[in-house]
Amino acid sequence: MRNQIEIASEVNNSSSADKLASVVRENKNNRSNFLKFCAAFFAVGIVLFGCDKDDGDSGGDKVKLLETTYYDGYLYQKFEYDAQNRITKIYYYNDGEIDETYTFTYNSAGDLTSMSYIDSDNSDDNYTTNITYAGNKITFDDDDSFAMDLNPDGLLIKVTEEYGDDDLYTWDYVYQNGNLTKATQTDKWWSSPAGGGTYRTVITASTFTYDDMKSPLNNCNTPKWVLIWQFEGEIGIKNNPKIRTSKSIDSAENAEFGNVYESTHESTSTYTYTYDDEGYPLTCTAKWVDDDGDEHDWNVTYTYITK
Repeated sequence: MRNQIEIASEVNNSSSADKLASVVRENKNNRSNFLKFCAAFFAVGIVLFGCDKDDGDSGGDKVKLLETTYYDGYLYQKFEYDAQNRITKIYYYNDGEIDETYTFTYNSAGDLTSMSYIDSDNSDDNYTTNITYAGNKITFDDDDSFAMDLNPDGLLIKVTEEYGDDDLYTWDYVYQNGNLTKATQTDKWWSSPAGGGTYRTVITASTFTYDDMKSPLNNCNTPKWVLIWQFEGEIGIKNNPKIRTSKSIDSAENAEFGNVYESTHESTSTYTYTYDDEGYPLTCTAKWVDDDGDEHDWNVTYTYITK
């Protein structure tokens, strides 16, 4: 899935309102087409989970939780939590109005058991999906082509989406010191006609480095795999991303002519933060350099609630 912040940078020369609208449209396509379920901000190619209570927070048992994010001054996301500090709703905004709503339901053990989606523009896209756990594998009752694998720590390590014998899409994740350090997306599919046309393969690998400060969702108790899938590429897992480098190789092989072409695209994103007195980011200035050497920039603002 494409990093929402990099999507924003692609329309960097437009107005801030147009940029946000473009991000919303692109994210809606990503989320609806792929699982319709887990995908969004979160933007941060970057995701978070560090989910233990932070003893350094002031106010006794009170903890700080991410409430909203803004792109270049425009409201983009708003979060709601239950008494256990798990995300129960995420609202995505476009032009000041709620565009999409995700609702999360948990069981007594803290596992995510279902998720609902509401598209304010098109009710035909609305749905509820129930989640089944079998050891370290997760499946969804509305999409038997889609599955996730977790490691023993509950971190998402592989996502597979398969259609028949020809179309296969996978995501692989690697971690170090509690942070996502590498994400690889591999897309393979037949161009029409299947078996006699051209077989396309696109492999996109992204690597991340981090600061040593707290991520905005440091105190969130939502299961780690949910946060990884929901926010990969947007926010840091444990800490905040400083540099993201991405390389994409697009190749095609024809049944008759063999290898038809291969192209490579590379980009680098850097993130600079300001922090509050407790070490949480308040703002992020991001710069993205595409493979043509052109530089784009945008700004993200975070606000918090204390519970």
